[in-house]
Amino acid sequence: VKPTFEFWADAWTIGVAYNWSGTILTKADCASVNPGKEVYTPWASGNDGYDYRRCKACGELFVRATAAVYEASTTLADSMALNFILVSDFEKYYKDISVECSDGEAVYDSAKHRASVQNIGPQDIGKNYTVTFTVTDKADNSVKTFAATNSIKNYAVTAWNLTSNANLKTALIDMINYGATAEVYKGATDESKLVNADLTDEMKATQSTMLTAEDAAAYAGAEYKNVGDQTDKAIKWTQVSLVLGDSVSIKYYITAAELAEDDALVIELGGNSTEVAVSELTKVGEGQYTYVFDKLNPSNMRSAVTASFKSGNSAELTYSVAGYVAAKSTSKNEELKNMTLAMLTFGIACEKL
Repeated sequence: VKPTFEFWADAWTIGVAYNWSGTILTKADCASVNPGKEVYTPWASGNDGYDYRRCKACGELFVRATAAVYEASTTLADSMALNFILVSDFEKYYKDISVECSDGEAVYDSAKHRASVQNIGPQDIGKNYTVTFTVTDKADNSVKTFAATNSIKNYAVTAWNLTSNANLKTALIDMINYGATAEVYKGATDESKLVNADLTDEMKATQSTMLTAEDAAAYAGAEYKNVGDQTDKAIKWTQVSLVLGDSVSIKYYITAAELAEDDALVIELGGNSTEVAVSELTKVGEGQYTYVFDKLNPSNMRSAVTASFKSGNSAELTYSVAGYVAAKSTSKNEELKNMTLAMLTFGIACEKL
């Protein structure tokens, strides 16, 4: 008697289908077991960034990356960025990846498999950004679109709830408080709508004590706007200032009748040196140049930043964010004073990470 072997179910089952050919038993083509019926179970999310399904006939497992953002992160470097991250092998399954942002620009980095909304200012820590991905499925060339919405504040609160690192908890809440003072500096007047308005008492218990004008005064001195003797120097520093925008930057103002093409501006911070070619300086007038140094991390706010020209034709200029804050701590502009004190408080918290 010719036996019949048939394994079929709507659930995930491991079975094997066979065909008889005379006295030889061979494995059947899965699609021919029950012609006209769906061979595979529906795709199901594994909640790990991947979808799974099985062949109903033989039980073979198939995997693909879920067309969705897997996780989020925040970059706190020379500026703030909000990252929307895909699983690490996403491009094994999808191609032609493009991104759009609801406010500003999102940049996709295939090496890090993430889209980043960059240059977010402290006043926008609470703003929601929606990033939309459009991708093509390599399996069938179908186009898929998916989106995710997040804010730096939402990420910070989530991270605060998940971490047991006390220093990280402090830095996250200090960052949100810094954002609130930046909102006020930019004109916000309703305290109930500030980004830190809904912080819980438990969260507030982990924040730093906000620096006062007296505290900041301890950071004033030689590291703030100290310029060597420029009397006989062909290249002179005419001004240096802090730029408080989407990031914290130092702007240098330079006067020189002539700059040699092979000369360079050398900026040193925390043991690292950045060499800026003369061609990268911005000419703003006859013999007048500027340069914005935007490589300051939050943890660098108490660090001395020195600048000089490689040729030796300039004096050495030393500057620090902390010195700037100390100078502004007695300002009559309360909004500016409070923001810079909160900024330095956040920076000191970041030093401990």
